[in-house]
This record gives sequence, structure tokens and C-alpha cells, in this order.
Amino acid sequence: MQLSVRPDDLAAAATALRRLHDTIARETQEFGDVAGRLGTALGPQAVESARPVLLTAVHQADEVADQLATFAQGLTAAAACYASLDAHALGRVTVVRR
Repeated sequence: MQLSVRPDDLAAAATALRRLHDTIARETQEFGDVAGRLGTALGPQAVESARPVLLTAVHQADEVADQLATFAQGLTAAAACYASLDAHALGRVTVVRR
């Protein structure tokens, strides 16, 4: 049996998704910080007007980050499973030497 996706590829994809998750979390925090500073500078009416949009944007960014983390976790589990299958299959291979 030959796997069409190598365990290393799955692990690399999981690592990339974790990095993306971390970047989204960091940028979402920065977005909130900037919005807070701007709100202070623009006054209470601006803050009240922008609050629903800001909360929605932060919530959606957090949701995307959580989904990426979940997907990365699944890829990590799949990589471990495939690596185990691969190792088991390699253990059954008989090498014929001439």
C-alpha cells in the first residue's frame, strides 16, 4: 500500500496552520488595541458606533483562528496515524537481495 499523502506533508501543513492561527490571534489583538486607541481619540460617539462592527470582526477572527487550530490538531492526528500505518507496512516488507 502506498499513501498518497505522506505523514511529513500532513505534519508540515499542521505546523503552517498553527503559525497562521498564532498570526491571526496576534493581529486580532493588535486590531483591538488600535481600535481602542482610535476610539479614545475620536470620542464616545465614535466608540459606540464602531463597537458592534469591532466586536463582530474580533469574534469572527477568533472563530477562524479556532477552526484553524482544530484543523491543525486533526492533521497532526492524521500524520501520526499515517506514520504508524507506514511503519507497520514497512515492517512487513521483505527485501530480496541478489
